[in-house]
Amino acid sequence: IIYLIKSSLITFLLFSIYQIFLERIKTFKFNRFFLLFIILVSVVFPAFDTNISIQQEDSSFIFNNVKVIEQLESIPILNVPNIKEASNSNSILYLVYGLYVAICLILSLRLIRNIYLLLFTKYQLGNSTNEMSVLIHSKNKGIYSFFNRLYIPQSKGRMQLDDTIIRHEFVHYKQLHSIDNILAEVFIIFFWFNPISWFLAKTIKRNHEYLSDQAVIKEIDSQSYIQVIISNLINQNTPQMSSNFSYLSIKKRIKMIQKHSKNPISQIAQITFVIALS
Repeated sequence: IIYLIKSSLITFLLFSIYQIFLERIKTFKFNRFFLLFIILVSVVFPAFDTNISIQQEDSSFIFNNVKVIEQLESIPILNVPNIKEASNSNSILYLVYGLYVAICLILSLRLIRNIYLLLFTKYQLGNSTNEMSVLIHSKNKGIYSFFNRLYIPQSKGRMQLDDTIIRHEFVHYKQLHSIDNILAEVFIIFFWFNPISWFLAKTIKRNHEYLSDQAVIKEIDSQSYIQVIISNLINQNTPQMSSNFSYLSIKKRIKMIQKHSKNPISQIAQITFVIALS
C-alpha cells in the first residue's frame, strides 16, 4: 500500500509539472519523452526507495535487538487488544487487497481482449500501402491504426482513401505510438484507483496526434489539413489501444496546428527548467 501511495504522489507531481509547463508549448517530442518518463519514475522510484528503507530497518534491528528485547521485558502486559477487533481489521485489509487484485485482473483481460480483436479479428482487405495494411471494419465508425495496420470503416472502404489520412496514420506507425499506448494501458491496470493515470493515458494519445499533425503539415498546407480533419470528424467507438485519426480533442488539435512555435531559445530554457524541477 505504501508503494502505491508513493507512486501515486509521484505521478501527480510530475503530471502537474507537465500540465503547467509543457502542455501548451509545441515541444511534442520532448513531451512524449516526459510523459513516458512519468510512468517509468512512478513505477521504479518508489520500489527503489522502499528497498532502501527496508535495508535500513533491518540494519537498525540487528544493532539494537538486545535493547529492544530488554525494553519489551520491562513493559507490563496491560490493555491487551481485543482479538476480535484485530481479526475484523485483517478482514477489511484482505477485502481491500482482493478488490484491488480483482480489478487489476479485469483490466488485464480487457487489454488482452482489445489486442486480440485488433490482431486476430477477420477484416476485409483494402488497398494496402507499401508499409501499412489497410483493413476494412464494419463495427466501428472511426479511422484508427495499430502498429502497421490501418483500420477504416466500411463506408470509406469503397472509395479512395485520402492520402493525408494515410500520411497521418503512417507517422503513428513509424514513431511506434502503439507501444506508448500499451504502456499507458498497463500502467492503468496497476494504478486504476489513481485518476491521474487515466488522464495520463489520454494526454499521451493527444500528444501522439500533435506529433502526427506536425509531421503532416510539413508536407501540405495547414488549412487544407484542418479541412481534412473536420471532414473526417465522425462519431467513433475505437479500441483503447489504437491511434485514431479524428481524436475527440479536435479543438485542441486545430488550435495547436494554428499556434506559432515559441522562440527555440525560450523552448530550450523551459525544457531545461522542467528537467531541473523534475
